[in-house]
Amino acid sequence: MVVLTNLAFDRLRNPASRNHTRWVSLSNRRSLSESTFDKLWHESLFPLSLHPMKFNKTIFPAFILCITVFSAKAQDMQDSSLSFPIIGFQYSFDVPVGTLAKTFGGNSTIGASFWKKTKHNLLLGIEYNYIFGDAVKINPFDSIVTSQGYLINSAGQFSQNVQVFERGHLVMLKVGKIFRGIGPNPNSGLTLTGGVGFWYHQVYYYWNGDQPAEATGNYLNGYERVTYGPALSESFGYMNFSNNKRINFSIALEIAEGFTKEADYEFDLRRYDNSTHFDMTIGIKAAWYFPIYKNVKEKYYY
Repeated sequence: MVVLTNLAFDRLRNPASRNHTRWVSLSNRRSLSESTFDKLWHESLFPLSLHPMKFNKTIFPAFILCITVFSAKAQDMQDSSLSFPIIGFQYSFDVPVGTLAKTFGGNSTIGASFWKKTKHNLLLGIEYNYIFGDAVKINPFDSIVTSQGYLINSAGQFSQNVQVFERGHLVMLKVGKIFRGIGPNPNSGLTLTGGVGFWYHQVYYYWNGDQPAEATGNYLNGYERVTYGPALSESFGYMNFSNNKRINFSIALEIAEGFTKEADYEFDLRRYDNSTHFDMTIGIKAAWYFPIYKNVKEKYYY
């Protein structure tokens, strides 16, 4: 008859004996002194309680290994530059410069974006912005209003005053770079981005009541100042991805330049404007991001 000593503890104490099992024959106990047998027994069954130095050499490294495994995700975000896609939503306030400043004042944009961040902190993205504002400096209908400031509607009555707004769209393909050095981890830092895209803007009218005949169908096109063309953008700012993956944002100074032309005949000025306009805005843009992180594979050591 034989007794199996504590195999798990023995393997922990002596890695070289992983594939071996210590057996002690009860029949051999007679040939051992009581003190010798007890020492052998307790060394096998209770190696940790009787040997503090062996405890430090075995359990402490194992404890550190467990912490490393369970905190792998946090360390990967904190210590490494990762690759992941990003969904973003942004707002900006812009001040017009150049030809655009003759038609509009300050405006706002809201939009959405999709980015791909690489391990080398390069940014590749597409961004859409909806442009809106109420600071319009012109009203092309001023040329056909009555002396009281009214237009005649389709029913032959005076229409109420019209409200005038700015509306538009800006679509950009962008590339950029995150420069490490500022922020909670290597995925955050100062950013430089540039983009190329398409810019569209117009004067938008809201009528309180029936529209006048001059503001219906194709006639309206001659008063909307529809303008569009290719555009560029540049921005400098800061992008943050937190270690807990919950606070992800950017803020930047952004400049956009458009090389645009008007689409329609200007009824109020009785002309075609075939010139190329240099439209420009300077603004502050803030964005909130939702990164899509991949599950980090856990590593095991034997």
